[in-house]
Amino acid sequence: MPIYSLNWVQETKVSEEKENLSGIEQLFLEFRGYGYINDQQTVSGIILHHIDVHKEFSKLGYEGGKIICAGHTYPIHGAIYWIYDSSIISYEESRRLTDHFVEMQNI
Repeated sequence: MPIYSLNWVQETKVSEEKENLSGIEQLFLEFRGYGYINDQQTVSGIILHHIDVHKEFSKLGYEGGKIICAGHTYPIHGAIYWIYDSSIISYEESRRLTDHFVEMQNI
């Protein structure tokens, strides 16, 4: 019988639980830790600018600040949309995070 570390078992359990969640639930889990996520980072496949994120997250227990959707078209990368919790980070910081993400993708 193989021996697995406790961390591996916990990570596997979380991964399996995520597979059973709806797209919006996965997006909520990814967002709630940082208050920011862009559409290139999501595994849920949800297009951020086409849903009422705040309404959907509130149904899942979200109690943070106003969720704002922003976007920018990068010359090489194309359009990226992101959402952020305005009580945690500013638009400027969310834009810097997105700019950094694009830079890292283009390396």
